[in-house]
Amino acid sequence: MRVPAPPIGRRSTVLAGTVAAVALLMLFAARGARAAELVYWENPLESQIGVVNVDGTGASLLNTTGAGIDAPEGLSYDPVTNRLYVAVHGVEADGHIAFVNLDGSGGGSSPLPPGTPAIKDPRGVVVDPVGRIAYWLNNTDSTPETISWARLDGSEGGELPLGGQPLSAGTERLALDPAGGRLFWGNTDGSIHYAPLVGGGGTAGELEAKSNGGGANFLGINFDAASGRLFWVEFGINAVWTAGLSGTTKNEVVSGVSAAINQPAGLAFDPGLNRLYWANSGVENSAKGALGFAAPGGAASEITPSGVPVNHPQDPLVIKSPTGAAAPQVMLANGRLQCSQGAWGRDYVSSFVYQSPRSFSYRWTLGGSAIAGATEASYAPPTSGSYACVVTATNQAGSSSQTSAAMKVTVTTRPGKTNVRPTQQNKPANLQILGKARHLKARPGKLLTLKVRTTNQGDATSNPAKLCLKLTKGAKRAMFAGKCQRLGALRGDATDTAKLRLRVKGSAQPGLYKLRISLPGDRVKVTVRVLG
Repeated sequence: MRVPAPPIGRRSTVLAGTVAAVALLMLFAARGARAAELVYWENPLESQIGVVNVDGTGASLLNTTGAGIDAPEGLSYDPVTNRLYVAVHGVEADGHIAFVNLDGSGGGSSPLPPGTPAIKDPRGVVVDPVGRIAYWLNNTDSTPETISWARLDGSEGGELPLGGQPLSAGTERLALDPAGGRLFWGNTDGSIHYAPLVGGGGTAGELEAKSNGGGANFLGINFDAASGRLFWVEFGINAVWTAGLSGTTKNEVVSGVSAAINQPAGLAFDPGLNRLYWANSGVENSAKGALGFAAPGGAASEITPSGVPVNHPQDPLVIKSPTGAAAPQVMLANGRLQCSQGAWGRDYVSSFVYQSPRSFSYRWTLGGSAIAGATEASYAPPTSGSYACVVTATNQAGSSSQTSAAMKVTVTTRPGKTNVRPTQQNKPANLQILGKARHLKARPGKLLTLKVRTTNQGDATSNPAKLCLKLTKGAKRAMFAGKCQRLGALRGDATDTAKLRLRVKGSAQPGLYKLRISLPGDRVKVTVRVLG
């Protein structure tokens, strides 16, 4: 017997560069910035979709013209096209899968590929943005129900094979696991099942963890791939539950100790913030506490989207501004500075939280000040100085920026010739041996002193370095090398001289022995002939 529906609808230059050691500081500053968060929800009885900032400000209703929204029963997001996909349950018709453009231009009905089974009162739509496929439940008013799928371009679709797993009448929502190639659902007997995605090639199965038993109605379910946990809410129970995929233990992680959780319907989870979001379907014709959020095991808080109608809200979905994960890098190529995009936080598709960038913009700075007109990913610096790039990533929720480490650039003009090279600034260069040839002679027991001159060919000051004698395996049998000598920092074109000592052992056999004088990244070969 079908479980009764909830009271809501279920519905010419020479360049020389070094990267300054400020990257980590800038990276941490970018990561520490608070992301803007937008929470979307449905008013199923009013056939509306709303959006609000997580602090309750800026609430509005979306323009759904052309989408035919009638008793919506499930939201998902496609970051590629910046569209919400909606399972339109319908009241008199059989419903359809709609889309709503988040640029405010309205929406439409998603085309069904030829041969796709007819839609019947769809619910719980989820979108795989990489596979470009939408999945949804069909309410057939009988057991079993079905799960359909369709490619977003309308080229192909069908009924998803469930591998023998039951799908009971009354199943409400789906959870997508793109990385694992699975689709989860919860039946009204409290059991939780999964089946492979289209083209996934995996197996179907049932989890050991169960809900409260018969009569369960999973009004929201999602999967946290990082921890391997499912989260869900059930109709009529003011709590959020979780269970691992391999265990039987079910834990209550949010309880209705206040009005902040009131008949939760729909569930999103942000692993980055460790925060659950739900809609309070028990709220009727009031914005007060329409949405809620909490860390698992923490106290619940309300979100009140003031200024817009709210009636039995459900199915929250979160889009937040991009989160920086690694700062961009500046490179030197073909006479121009090149700026990478940097790394940014990924979407949590399996738990209805999205943050990937949709576009990037660039800005170059010189000595920390913005350069007018320098807004491309590459830049040809006209003067010497310390350059960095700022990359701003933008999506539906807003923008955030990350700044590269600074690159010190020296620009030198040579008439009639353009030569581009990075200069190594971490060592003196161009070793020269003074007063002696590189081919030495000595008798056993002799102490040799080698004078070595080093010149910094770079334009910037070099770092201190060690000048050492390195012996081959054969040379170690015939002689001892003295201690390495420390060279101080050298300004551009400056020269320093050091003395290295080498003693020939008294037991050394006559012959030719090889060694080298070395600095980090530079060396000079020397031979010593031991006389008989």
